[in-house]
Amino acid sequence: MPARKRPVTGGARRPARRKSLSPAAAAATIFELTCPKCGAAQPGAKVTTVLRPEDADGLAALLKGTLNVFTCAKCKTPFRLDSPVLYRDDARRGLIYFTPGESVETLERAEKQVTELLETLLAAEDGATAAGEPTAITCRLTLTRSQFIEKVMLWRNELDDRIVEYVKCQLLNKKDGQYDPVRMELFYDFSQPDAANLTFLILDRESGQPAAGAHVPMELYTELAATFLNDAAMRAELDKLFPGYYVAVSRLL
Repeated sequence: MPARKRPVTGGARRPARRKSLSPAAAAATIFELTCPKCGAAQPGAKVTTVLRPEDADGLAALLKGTLNVFTCAKCKTPFRLDSPVLYRDDARRGLIYFTPGESVETLERAEKQVTELLETLLAAEDGATAAGEPTAITCRLTLTRSQFIEKVMLWRNELDDRIVEYVKCQLLNKKDGQYDPVRMELFYDFSQPDAANLTFLILDRESGQPAAGAHVPMELYTELAATFLNDAAMRAELDKLFPGYYVAVSRLL
C-alpha cells in the first residue's frame, strides 16, 4: 500500500486539511479484565489500542502473537484479549483497523465504525486545506489478527494491498487446481524478504497451520501496479473490485 499523491481508494477518499493527522490518541487503555478460566478479576490490565510505526515493542508483540496477551494473576493461565486495535501512520496518512469478527453483520458494522473514525479524525484537524490536491487517508479494515498483521506489513513495505489481493486471486484461480480457496488461505510472507519475488504463505483453513508456500516474480506485481495505478480508467476498475475499507481476495472469488 504505497503512499501516493492521489487519493487512495478503498473508502479513503476523504480530503485532508493538513499533512499530519489529528493529535495522538492514547496508545493503551486500562481495563479490568476477567480470566476466562477461573473468573478472577485482572485489575489494571494495560490493553494496546493504537500502534504506531515507531512503536517497536508493540509491533514486535503483534508479530510474535503476544499483543494484548495477559497471564492470570491467580491461576497463571495466559489468555488473549481480542479487542480493536488501530495501526496509525500519521506521516504517510494511513490507518489500519482491526476489529474481531468475520460475519457479514460484523463487516457492515465495522465499515460504519471506520467511517465514523475517519470523520472524527478529520473533524479534529484544523488549518486551511493545503494547496494543490488534498492528501487522502488510506484506510483498511481487518477482521482477523492474521489479516491485520498482513496489512500492517504490506503498508510498512510500501506494497499496494489491492494489487497483492489481485495476485492472490490469480493464484487461487489457476486451472491446475493447485490452490483450493475453500481449504487454503494465502497471506503475504514478510518473514524472508525477497527482492525478486512476492512470496506467500499458504495456510490450511481448518488447522491454521502453514501447508505450503508460493511466489510470483516481483516484476509481475510491478507490471500490474503500473497497469492499474497509472491509468484513470484502470484505477476506477480497481475501485470497483475493492469497494469500501475491507480489501480482501474474497471479494474477487
